[in-house]
Amino acid sequence: MKKVERKQRDFGEALEETMALAMRFNGEQAPPVDSEIVWADPRTESPGVLTDAVIKQYAGGLIPWEAALEKLGYSQTQIQRFSKMRLSDALMKGVEADQGVADPAPPAPVQVKGPIIRA
Repeated sequence: MKKVERKQRDFGEALEETMALAMRFNGEQAPPVDSEIVWADPRTESPGVLTDAVIKQYAGGLIPWEAALEKLGYSQTQIQRFSKMRLSDALMKGVEADQGVADPAPPAPVQVKGPIIRA
């Protein structure tokens, strides 16, 4: 895996330089900010393990919300859409609180009666 990560780092730098040269050749100005090639994670962790690790990092205040979504594999477009949804939800909750509308009560727990089967 280290070999793959090393190649990603080396090829990423080369691709960034190539894109800057292509833009200059095309008559465009070089981008004012530093570009970055984003590679897929070469590790083969299960989604559950990855999600658990990211949630712990976010809950511990180690990473911001957007970084957590990046680590989970969401694209920048998806993260922007989620941010808008999150803002919209927060605004709606504020409006509902101003109007005295409370969150709906959670459903009552369901009690199931019947025989207990043990294997």
